[in-house]
Amino acid sequence: MNKLLFILCFGFASFAFSETASNNNPDTIPPAPKSVLESLKLVSEENYFPIIKPGSWTGLPGRAVYQNFIGSDEEPELVIAFAIDTPDQYIFLMHSDKPKINFDKAVSNAYKNLESIDIDFQLVGTGNQQAEAISTSFSSEAILSQKHMRALHEILDAETLLVSVPTRGVLRAIALDAPDEVFVDFAETHIATWNEYNNARITLDMFVIKDGEIIDLLPVGGN
Repeated sequence: MNKLLFILCFGFASFAFSETASNNNPDTIPPAPKSVLESLKLVSEENYFPIIKPGSWTGLPGRAVYQNFIGSDEEPELVIAFAIDTPDQYIFLMHSDKPKINFDKAVSNAYKNLESIDIDFQLVGTGNQQAEAISTSFSSEAILSQKHMRALHEILDAETLLVSVPTRGVLRAIALDAPDEVFVDFAETHIATWNEYNNARITLDMFVIKDGEIIDLLPVGGN
């Protein structure tokens, strides 16, 4: 870990964080098209999935149903909202959906739905020592699933992982004790993905995973 922290401090000093990158996918809650509104008439507590959002998300406060993920209740850094994926957009579970939707059931089923979907990983990068999720609507949320993270442990043959979810639909991981050159490639890709801003941003920070669960957060800064 000391070696990793040294690389973080030294390596990220040379990376440029873009705070003004173009936002092709604004992190907002647009009005639902009529076609979506029609399909929502059939929605129940069975249809939702968890979705990770930054604490600055416009769905907060008081509008969307969410759980605090990282940070304090007063100043959340990351939250977990709940949404239905439609061909047009995500439709979020809102406080205004009560009493039509039972929130406890919707949230419980959301995590079960995440466990039940297939998320495939492929080896990439220097020496094929990195794994990335093949992008789907909820690839980034695989970090919330012990099942999916255990699959990453097996693919990388690593007891402890370092996982990156900079933007929606992106998840990449390496072994925490990966060689320096693998880490540098991993870190550069992480920063480049954040700066490209092709999808809504999640976080610049990285997660340490052991036994399929998050055990630590490595703050990178610039969120």
